[in-house]
Amino acid sequence: MFQSENPRQLYVRRMDSLDLLQVPGSNAVGNESFWHGSAAITFPSSVRQLLGIRLPDGAPEMVMNLDGFTRSGSWSDKGTLLVSALSHLLTLKADGTAASISIPDKRAGDLVYPEFLPGSEDFLVLFKPDDGEGEVWLATLSQGAVTKTTVLFKNDTAARYTPWDGGRVLFVRNDNLYSQRLNRSSRAVEGQPELVVKGVASQPALMRADFSVAGDGTVAWRPGHAALAQVTVFDRKGAVIASAGPPGAVDTVFVSPSDDSRLLVKGTDAWLVDVGQSGRIAFPRDTDWFNWSSDGTRVLGMLGGNRLMSRPADAIGNSEQIAQFAEDFWNLKAISPDGKFVLARIPPSGGAGWARVSDTPMSAWTPLVGSDEQDADLSFSPDGRFVLYNAYPSGGIYVQPFPGPGRRQLIDQRGIDPVWRGDGKEIAFFRDNAVWSVAVNTSTGTPTFGSPERLFEGVRRAPAAVAQSQGLAVSRDGSRFFIVQGVEQPETNVIHVMTPPAPRSR
Repeated sequence: MFQSENPRQLYVRRMDSLDLLQVPGSNAVGNESFWHGSAAITFPSSVRQLLGIRLPDGAPEMVMNLDGFTRSGSWSDKGTLLVSALSHLLTLKADGTAASISIPDKRAGDLVYPEFLPGSEDFLVLFKPDDGEGEVWLATLSQGAVTKTTVLFKNDTAARYTPWDGGRVLFVRNDNLYSQRLNRSSRAVEGQPELVVKGVASQPALMRADFSVAGDGTVAWRPGHAALAQVTVFDRKGAVIASAGPPGAVDTVFVSPSDDSRLLVKGTDAWLVDVGQSGRIAFPRDTDWFNWSSDGTRVLGMLGGNRLMSRPADAIGNSEQIAQFAEDFWNLKAISPDGKFVLARIPPSGGAGWARVSDTPMSAWTPLVGSDEQDADLSFSPDGRFVLYNAYPSGGIYVQPFPGPGRRQLIDQRGIDPVWRGDGKEIAFFRDNAVWSVAVNTSTGTPTFGSPERLFEGVRRAPAAVAQSQGLAVSRDGSRFFIVQGVEQPETNVIHVMTPPAPRSR
């Protein structure tokens, strides 16, 4: 099973055939699909449901509701489903009983890519703490609780089990696939990692590597390297001026409102980088840093899911709490230029909503658009009177009066990653592999928008596994464009397969 990039769609191909079977109902899915037995797959939909389908001629059916994003799951031999919900796990028993599972004394972080081991309720899972390196765990699901949690080793991407040689774990490190013996009785790995194959692709931003293991030990993988990206600086004609910061698992860039040479870069963590410099300064991992303050002196973030924080932009000094939410919210995107309002994607639909910072705790969220659309790349206009965003799944870039009332205006039907220039005179966005521009005229008080014009093409956008958020920023005067660009590596759609080796003599 694999996923096409454009459009996003799941396909299945038998090992002995070159024919592709398109999976019905899998449009616009994420990268979290997994097998159930040998003839059914499970995948998340865009409306927070986990769907299942039996191949080759089944129809999608709802398996369970999701309470947020997911990073894959696994079915046990007894029919129990275990699903990653990032900060916690969800389980569904064979009798249809669903429950949320938390792990006592777990540090803040994400639990991703759980995989049951054959013949038991033991499972592997990757834990990515907010304050450190990823850890591959062996744990047990017992009577609705996670027990016997053991750290096997540290790694950036998830591991998988293989029955080779009495039982081993496979994992990718430094672009190579390794195996290490797993003693399930002592719940520990033994010996040293052994090289299986060189040059395996991975997506550190998604905490996974591009390989899979069948029940008989057959391994399939996509050759390549870690999918990394770097901020590249272009002029208006598309000439490369400079880079900013080192290559890494980068997906987002925001330019400082007060200094066009300083950038907030996000990915697996958040960093401060300077144009033309290869170094970076890390911000504390316990906070989700999401944007600059309007004056560029501070960086804003969310701590613990419900506390709005700020920190000096030079990363020196302590974080301070600005406000507190009545409950956890995800995907906080922007704060208004006057600091009085915040924008977020609010559950369950993922549509845009706003709240007043002065309301403590902040509990009253007002929908920005009266629809069930999901809204992304939310940002305020420089004067705070409008909100710019992408609408999904219908598509399109829109400008909406804030806080309303007023009709939204379509800026471009096919563009993504829109950003409003700091002086208010332009909206820039990606369309395909090009940067486009829409002139904004504010001389009459109410902005009017020109027709989209292509500025330059040839942009090598970050790989799909990395580009999850805002990959474009523009200097205040529009002379420079800061683009999260994929680090160039050979393209390949070839999938390699390795059958299990013969048993070792003892």
